[in-house]
Amino acid sequence: MWSIQNKLLLLCLGVVLSGFAVASVLTGVFYQRMVQQYSQERATRLVTFMSGVMQWWFDGDEAPEPGDEDWLRQELGPAQAMVYRLNLTTRKYSEIPVWKSMQARLPPMDPQGLRKVALDPSVSDVMCTCGEYRVATRREWKYIVQVALPLRLDRENMAGFRQTTLLVGGGIFLLVGLLASLVARSITRPLVELAAQARLLQQAPNFSHRDRQDEVGVLSRALQEGVQEVQQARAREQQFLAAASHELRTPITALLLSIEQDSRRARNLEDHQSILQRVHATALRLRALSSNLLTLVKPQTDLKVKVDLTELTASVVDELMPLAAEKSLWLEFTGEHVQMTGDPHALRQMVTNLVSNSIKFTSEGQITIHLHAEGQQAHLTIEDTGIGLPEHHQDLFQPFKRGRGAAQHTPGSGLGLAVVQEVVRSHHGKVVLQNRPQGGTRAVVSLPLTPQGAP
Repeated sequence: MWSIQNKLLLLCLGVVLSGFAVASVLTGVFYQRMVQQYSQERATRLVTFMSGVMQWWFDGDEAPEPGDEDWLRQELGPAQAMVYRLNLTTRKYSEIPVWKSMQARLPPMDPQGLRKVALDPSVSDVMCTCGEYRVATRREWKYIVQVALPLRLDRENMAGFRQTTLLVGGGIFLLVGLLASLVARSITRPLVELAAQARLLQQAPNFSHRDRQDEVGVLSRALQEGVQEVQQARAREQQFLAAASHELRTPITALLLSIEQDSRRARNLEDHQSILQRVHATALRLRALSSNLLTLVKPQTDLKVKVDLTELTASVVDELMPLAAEKSLWLEFTGEHVQMTGDPHALRQMVTNLVSNSIKFTSEGQITIHLHAEGQQAHLTIEDTGIGLPEHHQDLFQPFKRGRGAAQHTPGSGLGLAVVQEVVRSHHGKVVLQNRPQGGTRAVVSLPLTPQGAP
């Protein structure tokens, strides 16, 4: 699997190679046109030069001197030239050139061009590509001059251009490849370092590059925050598991001891009933503890079930009425009919925990529960005449946290209010605990009648 560095390098090289290919094609086309234009202009200059020389030789006052023909051939270079005499009356040209640069006798290099300038007085210049030559034909008074340049000159120029282009392009490609490799390495080096640091999750790594203002800095800060959250969650999880195992171990040990004592000794009926009562109370405590643990740790549902909150609260009050009666407490529920959408099991556990907490920490007086709806919110208020809340009562919402002096009044696991807060949070509501001016505690739970985002 390719790394990001290799992908960046391949991308840069691909872009450079594509750009170089397009530039080479466009430059090649342009250069080829320039070569053709230069070749045509050179042929035109040579045919103009030859026309002037022929007039000087054949119609001038001075005859050519010995060696002039060699000089003329040197001036022509690789080009070939032929000169024909034209009869201005008959518009016919001589079949044999009056002068030619080559030794062999050859036919006209451009017969069609030769006939055209001879027969058509309006045409004096013709340029064409004939075989391996670029031929320029010009009529100058009674002479027709043809000059032919080899096309191999154009091919040689283009070959030189291609060679130069390949050399320059190859050098540019290597240089850009080196720069792209350095840039890709500089981009991916922080990512490699972050990956190496992320593998040290157990050691709570301190991610570097957090002070950078680019994407790497954003990633570093996000990873640092994520690691801190994971470490805190892991610490809370370990603390939760340790406290949960301790809370479960205590009633289970008491339950086993009671059964063991009952099985070792012969007891009368009253002793058996006393032990059975302790076993029953311990089993109830275990059930409540396990119910709270399940509510606290299980994933929340999508909250799409219609719940009759009034009927649910009344059912919880009826279920807990015997516990209040044992302590001679007056338990009263009033309110209007309220329906909402939510998790019925979690809502029942929430109401049970709040009411049972009031019963636990109230030794005399009364507990009142009131339910009503206002707008799109359901409000559940529970008031008691108990011992009230400690100074820093917000800590009571943490698992296994109990108020100072709570253990002196009643045993418990410290999970009740943590479960209440989790249920309220999952239903997008809020819960408020406060001390009543006349003594006791007031708990107010506000829940939306429909889940957030629902029509």
